[in-house]
Order: sequence, then structure tokens, then C-alpha cells
Amino acid sequence: MGKKKGKVFVLDGPDGCSKTTQIIELTNNIRENEENAKVVLTREPYDFPDNTIGMSIRNILEHREVHPPNAEAFQYLFYLDRVEHWKTVLGPRREEGCYCLSDRERMVTYAHGVAGGVPLDMMMKWHDGLPIADLYIYMKVTAEKALERINKKNTEMGKDPDYFETKDRVQKNVEAFDWIARTGIIPNLVTVDANRTIEEIRQSIWNIVFPIIDKL
Repeated sequence: MGKKKGKVFVLDGPDGCSKTTQIIELTNNIRENEENAKVVLTREPYDFPDNTIGMSIRNILEHREVHPPNAEAFQYLFYLDRVEHWKTVLGPRREEGCYCLSDRERMVTYAHGVAGGVPLDMMMKWHDGLPIADLYIYMKVTAEKALERINKKNTEMGKDPDYFETKDRVQKNVEAFDWIARTGIIPNLVTVDANRTIEEIRQSIWNIVFPIIDKL
């Protein structure tokens, strides 16, 4: 029998949708289900020290670098970071048989770009030829619930909101994510109601993921 190929699972949605929490929950579920499972947790921007684009994006988001001149230039940076992410992490680790759990991928670029007036067809062309994940989970949340979680997190961490965490941008981005989900352009997309409790969301995600990994 040949080596088992891994999977790339992406959790995406507006800030405050609880995707980061749920990636940890999903990691625990996979490891409990499969004793020797190789799980890689990663995120976008891929802001690790050896990736200058990802680090630059993180600095822009947290107001440590000058923001690009327009939304198109900013989202193109995210795309370039994604190319590096697939080249150095997602692609190789999937081939090695790992479960790669990514906090964000192309859906966030489409949503934030559309909210900022960037043509969707342009952003889709950027991604032509880029690999796709085995599963995209859209964490659907209301703007009110997202802002509640964002404010709670920032208060607990003693930090200011980042570039996308203002009330106006959260509202626009929630609407844009919903629209992108309805277009059907994201392959292998499943929507989860992320307005519920951590445990309810965790169970919904596991009900989606378990049948996929159980077949491997």
C-alpha cells in the first residue's frame, strides 16, 4: 500500500467567527481519533520570520508599517503570501500525509477585496493554477456576534483593534463573506453556523470532517 496522502482543511470567515479556537478544537479531535496523526497548524498571513511578505502583512495589520496605497495592492500581498504558504507548507505537508489545518486561505482575500472594491474576477485570476484545499469551512457569523468576540479578545489581551477589526469594516466584511459563499466560487465549501457556543460549533465541524478522514 502506498503512502497515505494528507488533507488540507481551511477554516475561514470574518474576524470574530471563532475559527482560531475551532482549529485547536479540530486538532484535538483528529488526534483523539487517530493515535499517530500528523497535524500541522498554520495560518494566513503566513507570518513566520523566514517569510518576509507574511511578516510585512502582519506589521501592516497591526499598524507597524505603512498601509499599501489601495485595497488591490493590499490583497495582492495576501495572494503572494498564499503562494509561498502553498509552496513551503500546505503542498509539501499534504504530500507527506499530514492533516494541514489552515486559519484562512483565499476566501478572505475575495471577501476583503470585494468589500474594498477590488474586482472579484481579477482576484480569481490571481489564483488560477494555485492548489485548492480538500475542505473549506465557512464560519458564518453576524456582525454583532463578531464584534462582541473581537472586543472581548482585545480587552483580555490589552491590545488595540487591528486594521480589519473596526465596526464598519467588520460589517462590510461579514456581508462580503456571505456573498462570496453564495456565489459558489469556493470549491469544497461547507458553511457552519458560528453564532453558537464553542461546543456546538466544534461538534458541527467534527461531523463534517470525521467522514472525510475516516475514509483514508
